[in-house]
Amino acid sequence: AVAATYLASMICCAGCAGSATGFDAIAEGYGLIRETVAGDPFIHVVYRPRAQPAMHESASLHVYLTGDGRPYVRRSLAAADPTPRHPVIPALMALDPAPRLLLGRPCYHGLADAPGCEPAIWTKARYGDAVVTSLAAALRRLNPERRPLRLVGHSGGGALAVLLSRRLPNVTDVITLAGNLDPDAWTAHHGLSPLHGSMNPLADGALPERIAQAHYAAARDSNVPVALLRPAAQRLGSTLRVLPDTGHRSGWSAHWRRILRSLDAPRGRGSQ
Repeated sequence: AVAATYLASMICCAGCAGSATGFDAIAEGYGLIRETVAGDPFIHVVYRPRAQPAMHESASLHVYLTGDGRPYVRRSLAAADPTPRHPVIPALMALDPAPRLLLGRPCYHGLADAPGCEPAIWTKARYGDAVVTSLAAALRRLNPERRPLRLVGHSGGGALAVLLSRRLPNVTDVITLAGNLDPDAWTAHHGLSPLHGSMNPLADGALPERIAQAHYAAARDSNVPVALLRPAAQRLGSTLRVLPDTGHRSGWSAHWRRILRSLDAPRGRGSQ
């Protein structure tokens, strides 16, 4: 009981930190409420709609994953709070009529001082085994019925969506939006140090045929450019769709309803 009280107080205090409160305000503006769930070994913040639509037994739960946010203040100095300041995901969730949630990454959303957290978790090891393992454990707790999962990841969340899909047999769809699908190529492109401690989503080749894939790039994206994404999508066994009038963080909402409709249209498994 003492340990639980201590952990709760840590989470409460950490939740007051910088970018996390800004994210909470944005999420609240889109009708999302904040909760926490235990992963393994991390605690995760979860955002759900206040009024979650009824979920039929065969319906997919849509799980959204945010980008990397602000891992560094500058190249040699890790941020105290990596939570995204300009998140794309809450606006997309507001356009999605399906049962849905945003699963926060370890140590994000005010949990940077929570047990097990250290800067490596949101810098070099942001796509590491510990991160993916804990996200998978959290999803199992959030979805005890093992209903089908559709994973939607923006930017670095796209990398995590691909990595997670290999860990959870009930994942049926992976959708990435400007996803960092090849972190090795991405760091080389930007002249950054390799993300030692992270996994590359392309390392195990194409995704299983049971998983339908849809990978989207933004035509005006200099962060994760089309030239990096096209070969990455091909290595995953899929193709890339490039959206006009879209940047790394801008323009996605204008396309999202159409994308959701296309995903729900009758189609075969595999690439879209």
